[in-house]
Amino acid sequence: MNSDERALLRRQAALFDEDEPLGLDEYQDFTSRTDRNEKPGTDGLGLVMLGLYGEIGSLLSALKKKQRDKEAFQSYHDEVIEELGDALWYFANASRRAGLSLQQIAERVSRSLGDWDYGGRSGNAGTFVDLQEEQDAFDGPLSGNVVEHRLLALAGKVGHLLENWSSGAIADNRDQLSADLVEIFRALLMAADGARVSLDQAARRNTVKTIGRWPDEEDWGPLFDDGFPDYEQLPRRMQVEFIERRVGGRDLVVMRYNGVNLGSPLTDNRHEQDDYR
Repeated sequence: MNSDERALLRRQAALFDEDEPLGLDEYQDFTSRTDRNEKPGTDGLGLVMLGLYGEIGSLLSALKKKQRDKEAFQSYHDEVIEELGDALWYFANASRRAGLSLQQIAERVSRSLGDWDYGGRSGNAGTFVDLQEEQDAFDGPLSGNVVEHRLLALAGKVGHLLENWSSGAIADNRDQLSADLVEIFRALLMAADGARVSLDQAARRNTVKTIGRWPDEEDWGPLFDDGFPDYEQLPRRMQVEFIERRVGGRDLVVMRYNGVNLGSPLTDNRHEQDDYR
């Protein structure tokens, strides 16, 4: 992406502003800023598809745990939002590599949505908010039969794309690739609606997570103890030694900093020798 294209995007901090809906194409452009795939264009689609399939699998796994463990699975909400956001990242990235904007795909999706009670705009959707019904309806994620059916359908659509890709059926067939991506986005939207989850929230949280890992602007601000006296500041550099010792027939690991042992020796309680420590 050149400097002129970057200038069209909101600055890093502004992506977190919940007062302004996150644009479909804006989010898609964001994925290019955090893409670490070294292969350009469609040459890198294989890796992106692996990521997309993996994230859909994580959504299925979260649903399985919720149905099995019920209220004991307390992190269900956060896991679904995170995995859905990750799936959106990979999907937006795959579409960009295929030369399709998210807004173009959204327009094609909304033309044939008679198979469920669609609550978003029929065409001309420019943001994730436009794609769904009013925000106050998002009290999920739910975990019932409707969600199960729609997530399985989504996994099937992604699996079909991977099958076409691996067989070479879409290597030189952009129309087939486009059709597969439209089907996946339709299934993704249906799954989000069925689970009563906001795609805008999922995409926004994904920007927070991803920029935290690969920031545009590496400006972390002053350290919290910069104004403290030297003797009250944390060390700016620490070198910790990990020393393996054998004591009484047992292998122990001691951590040492500046000649002082830190905490108790580390031991391995596993019976199997898995070389974890």
